[in-house]
Amino acid sequence: MRSSINQMIKRALAKVRRQELVQLTCQLVNIPSRTGEEGDCAKFLVDYMRQAGLETSYQEINHKRGNAVGLLPGSGGGPTLIFNGHLDTSFTGIEDEDYPATGPLSPGSLPAARVEAGNIYGLGVYNMKAGLAASVIAVKTIKQAGIIPKGNIVVTGVAGEVENVLNFFIEQGVISRKQTPSVETLYTTKFTG
Repeated sequence: MRSSINQMIKRALAKVRRQELVQLTCQLVNIPSRTGEEGDCAKFLVDYMRQAGLETSYQEINHKRGNAVGLLPGSGGGPTLIFNGHLDTSFTGIEDEDYPATGPLSPGSLPAARVEAGNIYGLGVYNMKAGLAASVIAVKTIKQAGIIPKGNIVVTGVAGEVENVLNFFIEQGVISRKQTPSVETLYTTKFTG
């Protein structure tokens, strides 16, 4: 059993492409998603996950806001694992708008992704578009490796860091208690405290 799990891990890791992760992170950063205006970023993520072979849905909150949901169905009998990340950025990356709250903007606060010396810079990279991109790529590589987990794996790109969005998903029927009767683990891939 242990060697079987190790083999699956090796198969999945062999599918990981660093450049794909960098590219997805940069694409997410390059889509403005100020709090209250996350819809375009969520729609992009839904399309990306659909092309990766996941079952997807876009949950419109209003004409500017929405959530992205990707599902890799399990074979049954296992707990559900959710990777959750927020799409919104508190600021715009436009110095005239952000200056009163932030002061002069650093390169990491600008609204365009930039790769320099192996690092990605741009508004929302570490809070938390890179973590969300890593989650999507992880689930995509599991799918590409032909691994079928026992439980469902769900990726959510949500339209707000502070709202109780997962309960909203359940209330709206995007994620049902029937689909996720035993959510055992929820990961939030955020690099900041």
